[in-house]
Amino acid sequence: MARVAVSSIDITFDFQSDTPPGRDPDAWSPMLCGYHKRLWNKRLPRGATFDLQDTTPGVCLHHRSAIGEFFLSSDAVVPPFLREPRLSGVLEPISVEARQTFMSLGYTMGGMMICPGSRIGRKNTINGARGFHPRIKDRFDLTVECIRRQYCGELSPLSDVLARYADFFTLFSHFRGYVEFFLLQDLVIEDCSDVRFFIPFEGFKTSPLPGSTEAYRAYQRLALDFIGARNQRIVEWCRRARPANEWLPGCTLSGCRSAFGRCSGAAEAISQPHLDQRLARHAETGGFAVERLHHPGREIHVDPLGNGADTARLAQVEVLRHLFAAVELLVKFFRFHRAQSPRLSSAAPRSGGYSRRVV
Repeated sequence: MARVAVSSIDITFDFQSDTPPGRDPDAWSPMLCGYHKRLWNKRLPRGATFDLQDTTPGVCLHHRSAIGEFFLSSDAVVPPFLREPRLSGVLEPISVEARQTFMSLGYTMGGMMICPGSRIGRKNTINGARGFHPRIKDRFDLTVECIRRQYCGELSPLSDVLARYADFFTLFSHFRGYVEFFLLQDLVIEDCSDVRFFIPFEGFKTSPLPGSTEAYRAYQRLALDFIGARNQRIVEWCRRARPANEWLPGCTLSGCRSAFGRCSGAAEAISQPHLDQRLARHAETGGFAVERLHHPGREIHVDPLGNGADTARLAQVEVLRHLFAAVELLVKFFRFHRAQSPRLSSAAPRSGGYSRRVV
């Protein structure tokens, strides 16, 4: 696969369009790999930079440093279930256009993720396990619920596979760190204590597939809402991105490893009826507070204040940064008044329709 250098992200780009016919965009789209590198090559919650390389043969991205070595693969995480035999009757009333739209939007950046792609002990990867498990069926909302439970030390259908890749998840310190790093805020409620499901959730005891055409349409609408909201979040992140992003240390590395390790061997237990009821959750998860300061540079900077849910102290204002911004504003002001009379340009009316957004 050819590699491309990416300096901007088009959130309407369909990764099927630069993939050879009959191939999987996750493995063969050069633009997708470039977008992943552009977005996730940034600072981790614990302070280290997740420096990603796209030159390692056979993998999308590769990281190797003192924090570990990770071979990462891409995955389209919102399945349209168009090839699911059990949904043939459910999908029959859905128009071909609606199916194609769902598929195309699912292959924009808002529907893509990365996770470890190397097998451990010749067992399934996370992508493989979530695709084959009958209580997950590749659904991303259910996968994120399993990840949330894993950070809390709770059981889920994916407990075993997530425990195998504990070193990857400890990079993000806690569930909030994982959500914030991968821009998944629109898939959880505000305090990250619960997931916003695409289908009403009754624990892992019911089928993850929509049971009717109406249920499928509701699933499609909520899934596309998430993809659209995440795409916009990607736009906003790119506008304010810096070489070192604003992430905070959370729980200790050993503490996170312990939480993930405790769930090892639990996948078999999920099938037991007495464990089918929804497990207790932590109502409050660790996070950080922010204060938004509108400084003379006309930018909004989000400054982390602390790494605990009970943080109450104020952030330090970076005085020099604001001073330089004020000086820059004054220079622009005097330069404007010394300039010749500006030429006025007419603004052409904007055309309607769906346009590409490039950031």
